[in-house]
Amino acid sequence: MQAGVIRSPTRAATFVKVALPIPVDTLFTYEVPQEFAGSVFVGSRVEVPLGKRVLSGLVLGVSDKSDFPKTRAIQSVADGYLNPSLVELAKWIASYYGCSLGESAHALLPPRAGPSKARSRFEGVARLTRSGGALEEAERSLTRANRQLALLRALNIAGGGAPLDVIVSEWGYPRTVLKNLVEKGFVLLEPEKVISPLESIEREVKRLNASQKKALESVEKSIAAGGFSPFLLHGVTGSGKTEVYLRAARYALSQNGGCIVLVPEIGLLPQATTRYRRLFGKGIAIIHSRLNRAERLRMWKQIEDGKCRLVLGPRSAIFSPVKNLKLIIVDEEQDDSYKQEDKPRYHARSVALMRGKYENLTVLLGSATPSAESLHQADSGRYEYLVLPERVGGTEMPRIHLIDMREEPARSGFFSKVLIERLEASISAGQQSIIFLNKRGHARFVQCGACGWVARCRNCDISLTYHRIGRRLLCHFCGYDEAAPSRCRVCGERRLFFSGVGTQRVELELQGLFPGVGILRMDADTTGGKRGHRKILEAFSTGRYPVLIGTQMVTKGHHFPGVSLVGVLHAEEGLNFPDFRSAEKTFQILAQVSGRAGREGRGGNVIVQTFMPEHHVFKFLQAHDYAGFMREELKVRKLLKYPPFSRIILASLSSANQRALKRVVSKWTRDIREVFPRGKADILGPSPPVIARVKNRYREQVLIKGRFSSENKQAALTAFERITAREEGGRSVELRWDIDPESFY
Repeated sequence: MQAGVIRSPTRAATFVKVALPIPVDTLFTYEVPQEFAGSVFVGSRVEVPLGKRVLSGLVLGVSDKSDFPKTRAIQSVADGYLNPSLVELAKWIASYYGCSLGESAHALLPPRAGPSKARSRFEGVARLTRSGGALEEAERSLTRANRQLALLRALNIAGGGAPLDVIVSEWGYPRTVLKNLVEKGFVLLEPEKVISPLESIEREVKRLNASQKKALESVEKSIAAGGFSPFLLHGVTGSGKTEVYLRAARYALSQNGGCIVLVPEIGLLPQATTRYRRLFGKGIAIIHSRLNRAERLRMWKQIEDGKCRLVLGPRSAIFSPVKNLKLIIVDEEQDDSYKQEDKPRYHARSVALMRGKYENLTVLLGSATPSAESLHQADSGRYEYLVLPERVGGTEMPRIHLIDMREEPARSGFFSKVLIERLEASISAGQQSIIFLNKRGHARFVQCGACGWVARCRNCDISLTYHRIGRRLLCHFCGYDEAAPSRCRVCGERRLFFSGVGTQRVELELQGLFPGVGILRMDADTTGGKRGHRKILEAFSTGRYPVLIGTQMVTKGHHFPGVSLVGVLHAEEGLNFPDFRSAEKTFQILAQVSGRAGREGRGGNVIVQTFMPEHHVFKFLQAHDYAGFMREELKVRKLLKYPPFSRIILASLSSANQRALKRVVSKWTRDIREVFPRGKADILGPSPPVIARVKNRYREQVLIKGRFSSENKQAALTAFERITAREEGGRSVELRWDIDPESFY
């Protein structure tokens, strides 16, 4: 139960109004049976019948009478409760992002308990024993016990030990593997000794420099004073933002408060978990999508009961019911992974700020490349602006070398001579390198050399990507896959070209260029499962693998002391997307991946290969001048009335019936031109997106930009319902209503 929240009403409720997770903005009335009298309140989750289904809903009103002659009864009171501030947050999400209250509440509530039996938790710590001898001895005696050997290596990388629940729940090792190692004398089980965070952080964290101290003092002063205070911490890569986060969290906990730390994606959790767990022990909850329902519900209860006062995780962690919450940290605040693509389509950064307003919190946004929106807020004085202008210890920023691929002779079509030479030197020196390409797979498409046929998805208007492993063609939009052809399906010619390049092909080519060199690949194809990211990151952190190839998963947040070289292939890729943020996103991702090089004293080098070296992004990138780039970017945004100088809504309409779609979108666009205030909002479209058909549904888009109210947005949604109800085939048309979109596909 939340501190300070009294759930007991003055009298038992006879009827309740419930918001259900369906796209209907209506509260449903249910009777409260006598067995639940006194245990149902506003914020409770209840199981209720709707037609033939049983749904989980949120109670938003109680009464001793009903407006209906007949009402059905609630079936049970479920685990999960939203305190008043989280109920208000759910209402704001519904209103701002244009979904039903039940859909927004569903995002905030924990998962329902599953039918599986709960197993007792492992308690204590597993440590490598001296009697087990050196790791080399274990490797000789465990030649056939791969899982046992892998766990020993993981424990060695973790410093010689790890909590048992982490080994089982987060690392994914069965208890039997641990039991066998104990019986063989390689591992010792002992009670976990939790060190006070106040003691351990002083021992583990290096002394802060002047800029870090100044930033931390401002945040601590805000936490002590209370009230809503947003900060933007702008620090170059390697400037020690994490150290500021850790001490700010430490201070919030020392004030008997709680803290939520958001990271943009699950790939950043392994290193972040290690840092925070080492300093804060077991009083930390790790939230992510790969936990099963029972694990997530258990974590929710621990947070709600105050057993975990620090929560770490991707965007959904923002809804955690932390007791006496005082601080929210949003790391890499510019990252578009904070935007939820399914209903409710919230942005976790915006939700964090709104929660901060409702609960009078300090909200700390941090990034090496802040979003245009956050920089504008800081420039306007709405956020306090904190700057970390240099790397910790005075380490120089890496040198960025721009390679014009139109002139530079390329090897294998995509490696420049310079990059190959630098890789050879790095490997010879015992250093590590990262190769970044934001495309997975082996080849972008398969094309016939005789007639020009291209293998395309049968459900979407896009070519299929060739994946060498398994020789499959895969659609990255709908998931359709098929066996790779051996000949053209139109003319029968066997001369097929596998064009374009993905991370699989880069891996294959590098293995040919550097035989015997350990190469890792990190992309969506290699990081499946609960421990996918951790396995790769742990392996690379040992220094035994000289090269890591990856997509954007490798670009931000990671700290690898041995990396001295970063190579970027097709750096101009993102500049060609039909997105007003394309230059901003390209600069951000290139600056972030460049920041992985030379973080521990040694000089770092970045080789950026591009066919568009004259683009202004690369000029500012070479100079590490993000402020200069943003000044130019914001001039253009202001001229064209794009965010942060306006709001935008992306309305995507789709249907399997193309004619019905055309009729509905035409009439709806005409009507909403009268809904939004003239002179304050522009309506662009309708027009088909880059990929006009996905999952056998045709698509049209309408972009609304400017200034508008909640009433304007609701009127547009009402107009859509009215038109689809009366138009032939209109009910087949679906509307994807996206406020502040990050993607324009």
